[in-house]
Parts: sequence; C-alpha cells; structure tokens
Amino acid sequence: MALVNREQVKGATLRTVMVPAPECGEDAEILVSDLDGLSLIRLREKMYPIGEDGRAYPDREKMPALRVIACARNADGTPMYGDDDLAEVQALPGALLMRLSEAAARLTGEYGVEERAKNS
Repeated sequence: MALVNREQVKGATLRTVMVPAPECGEDAEILVSDLDGLSLIRLREKMYPIGEDGRAYPDREKMPALRVIACARNADGTPMYGDDDLAEVQALPGALLMRLSEAAARLTGEYGVEERAKNS
C-alpha cells in the first residue's frame, strides 16, 4: 500500500456504480454515486433526526429513499431526485428501492450503520 500526500487526496474522485433496474426495462441501469463530505453529513442528518431528548434516532421508514434521493444520478451526473421526491421514491418497487439504497450505502460508507443502530 502506498502512502499518499495532500495533493493526491485533493484529487480523489467520487466513486459510482451502475445498478441493474430490470423493473424499468430490459438492460436498464441506474447510476448511483458516492457523496462529498458535506452532502454525506446532510444525508445523515436527515436519516438520524434529533429527538426531543437531544439524541439522534434512525428514521428507518425514510432511510432507503433518502439514500436514493441523495445518490441516484441522471446520465449527465445531475441528481435524479430532489428533496421533494420522497413519496415518489418510497413508491418505487421494493426490490429496486433496496438495490439502489444498498449500493448508495456501500459507496458512502453507510453500509451496516442501521444494524449498529439497532444493536445500540
């Protein structure tokens, strides 16, 4: 493994993955992207709102859709969904929603966070 310097870190790029979407047509795929640091913090704030007691609680009902909203991209790299699209994304076929959400979770380092929250 090679040690990198600050300039090399500044040149890091966001990873992407194509997720199969057979529900949308034969050979259909959806682009899912990693997030920059600030966008990831904002996503986590939405997924773990602060309760009246000052503690963060996972909003499990919204988590998969929030990940998709944050990470799904059009072919040109622009966001596929916006914050106002929560109900639309939650209404996607369950298998598609979960495939997209799991891909986003892996890319953003969120994979396993829900399980750790359940056990805390």
